[in-house]
Amino acid sequence: MNKLFAFVLCLPLFAFAADDSFGERGIAPRIINGSATSPNEHEYFVALLRVYNWADGKSYASPGNSTGYSWNAFCGASHIGGGKVVTAAHCVDGYPAGASVHLLIGDYSNVSTGKGMQYEFCKDEGLVSYDCIGEDSKEADPIGYHFTGYTIYTGSETPIEIPSENIEVHPLYNSATLEYDIAILHLPQVSNKPSLALPTMDLFDHLAKNTSSKVQVIGHGDTLSDNNVATFSASAQLLDVDLTPRTVQECNNSNIGNNFDAFTMICAGDPGYDSCQGDSGGPLIDPDTDTLLGVVSWGPSQCGINRANAYGVYSNVYNLRDWINEGSLSMDLNADTTRNSDGQVSRLGAGSLPMFGMIALAGLLWAGRRRG
Repeated sequence: MNKLFAFVLCLPLFAFAADDSFGERGIAPRIINGSATSPNEHEYFVALLRVYNWADGKSYASPGNSTGYSWNAFCGASHIGGGKVVTAAHCVDGYPAGASVHLLIGDYSNVSTGKGMQYEFCKDEGLVSYDCIGEDSKEADPIGYHFTGYTIYTGSETPIEIPSENIEVHPLYNSATLEYDIAILHLPQVSNKPSLALPTMDLFDHLAKNTSSKVQVIGHGDTLSDNNVATFSASAQLLDVDLTPRTVQECNNSNIGNNFDAFTMICAGDPGYDSCQGDSGGPLIDPDTDTLLGVVSWGPSQCGINRANAYGVYSNVYNLRDWINEGSLSMDLNADTTRNSDGQVSRLGAGSLPMFGMIALAGLLWAGRRRG
């Protein structure tokens, strides 16, 4: 099969910086035409975070010695209990020894809960000191600050740290085709937060064959359906959207056709409704049973395009469930990193791809916007 992929406007640098820098900001996936979730509705949702250092305008895995930084969400994930979190391999593949992923388990939407996920505003260029603050609305207009398009976590709870040795990427993950795009994060201790169940039967296939069924995808990602990096706009409020699950035949006959692998992937979507940049790694669920069906992986370069047969693609949790249950902490850090453009993009969260410390063209654009 001809399987070619590209990150939006990203030019990867394959040497990870010694200081675990992710380089200048890139962009990531989102929920298109979704609705605000109800408080405590998706407490199994997990937000993966990284640090934006105000001093040098770069993103890092951890705060280090920095005294001025923002926590920004870049991918989603799902708590499945037993000390495990499931996400997309492309969100965490290649973290070097000594680096860590940080995460929050639960809905940290600031709206109505006050838990601390807000819209990020950074100080305009040329002012004496530089910092970023959070606001409850992206329409806020704090004097001397501008909206960056990102979310910022401002809560008092310390994010959970997952060291690189606790990051397990599927050994067959292929970064060129996004087959086996799944990873497990092993928590330092078992969490008592709610969790999603893994399917015990091919529930997605069953739902896809029932024309009235819907599945649901959840995330903080971009909310705008366009190809313009300058208009990226994440949601501080956790969003969900109902989608039509599609059969293998529908996926094969769609615009994703030759890029679709029926064993490791499933697809879902409707014209104008989709996941997108910033939603990578997040859950696709059966809302009636709180069962994890898929993991946000990739899709058309314009998320939520109002066109038939343009579906988002998700890793197939049912077919990968044995590996999820039996994860052995054996990592494959030698996956092919070649990416070429054919109009399909991975749905990485807002920012450059952490594994490769890439300095992206999109990142340079965002650095300029962030700095005002």
